[in-house]
Amino acid sequence: MRKLASILFLTLLFCCGAGVASAAEELSFRRPTRAGDAFQTEVNLAFTREYRFVLAGPDKPVIRQESLSVTLFAWMKVLEVNSVGNPNRVELRISMIGGYLDGKAFDASQLMGKTVFCDMRRLPCRFTYGESNQRLPREARRLLGAVFRVPPENTLKDTLGEGIVPAPGKRWNISALPVMESLKQRGFELKGSSIESVAKIAGKDNFRGIDCWQVTASILSRDVPNLDFRLKADLWIPADPKLNVIRTIRSGVEVVDRMLPMDNPLSSGSSVRVITNETMEAILIPAKEEKKTPGKRSSWSDFILH
Repeated sequence: MRKLASILFLTLLFCCGAGVASAAEELSFRRPTRAGDAFQTEVNLAFTREYRFVLAGPDKPVIRQESLSVTLFAWMKVLEVNSVGNPNRVELRISMIGGYLDGKAFDASQLMGKTVFCDMRRLPCRFTYGESNQRLPREARRLLGAVFRVPPENTLKDTLGEGIVPAPGKRWNISALPVMESLKQRGFELKGSSIESVAKIAGKDNFRGIDCWQVTASILSRDVPNLDFRLKADLWIPADPKLNVIRTIRSGVEVVDRMLPMDNPLSSGSSVRVITNETMEAILIPAKEEKKTPGKRSSWSDFILH
């Protein structure tokens, strides 16, 4: 689910003034991010995963859980983008951060007030302090790694289409190919009829002084053996085509059933159900370059969040 959800999350997050377009004007979904773009960024993310092992015999299921939550406020600058315009290196100047890792409070002093470079060009993503170039502590890497991930090679338009003439209540079918490709890599071969994917214009809104169209998108599975998932996202897309998505609210749940390997006598006949839930709100408001504090080194050459 993390990879499945991250595709939608990152595509929507970074595929992210002028008045609202008239009914005759097209709302474009071609919104690439450019190196040098800067944002005042707010992220709230919560993630839980439950492993329910059903063992052969009369024993009760064995349950293991993991969880993570993070709240982040930061000025963010895109340093580099990939071939389709999704950020893969970013500079963060963190003004506030908090969270929990498996129920334990995160030590915010590791990141509060720090400048951090996030390199997401390959796994594992690299997170370093701006002053020393030293690697972040494990807990800090895990927290930021839940938000900043390797970007996909697809963009908002690959899911929603090139654009649409907006009108409140208007609905259209969208592409599920990015999700299907991710599932294929995990061993699930889905047909187009196995996924329902649709978007709707929810209406107009003015969010923090920026005129937007609010778009709701949902992708869910239909009668897929051993797999059930539901993804929903609300997007605030500025009428100004030069601006990216400024707000995303997303939720997702996935249930996967797997048989454990038969070649291990201890696990033969046993199965595991993995239930994953993730919710996220991300706000990226275009911002100007912040002045550096004297004595601090400058950012990398002119990157984030896919």
